[in-house]
Amino acid sequence: MSKEEYKPFGIGMNPENMPKTPEEIEKFWNLMKPLFESFKVPDGEAKTKNAIAEAKKRGFRPGTKAKLTHENEVGEVIGYNETADGPYPGSRYPILIKFKRGTYEYDLDQLELIKEK
Repeated sequence: MSKEEYKPFGIGMNPENMPKTPEEIEKFWNLMKPLFESFKVPDGEAKTKNAIAEAKKRGFRPGTKAKLTHENEVGEVIGYNETADGPYPGSRYPILIKFKRGTYEYDLDQLELIKEK
């Protein structure tokens, strides 16, 4: 496929199509605002605090080892996702795990603690 034939789907941002004038910025924001609004979690802060408390109760504390339930790769809990809104809110994905491939947010049901021997 040539460069001319390739057209990314969705709203691809690059220097040529970034909004430049106040009118263009307002038009862009009006287009994107529903997407950002969809990421809001009702009572997100309270739900996030509860999810983090549950993670701690189950033993997920910084420094502990855990693995994904469907993989063998072991990672380390490095903290908690305190984000109340967004595509990966702490209320749903309260645990931050560092793997060799990067750091990610996870749901409690996606992880198994590795018991130290």
